[in-house]
Amino acid sequence: MNVIIVDALGAEKGYRKFSRDVIGAGPRSIAGVLERNGLDCKIVLAEHFLMN
Repeated sequence: MNVIIVDALGAEKGYRKFSRDVIGAGPRSIAGVLERNGLDCKIVLAEHFLMN
């Protein structure tokens, strides 16, 4: 099973005011737990998710 995690931390209105290239520790931690349990994960930024 594939899981998509949308990192919306820091994206108030659909975009980030400051750093656009940093994935927060929360989404990375969740992805790590899911991958350890055999799931494939992909983290995407909210801006990219909302564009598609």
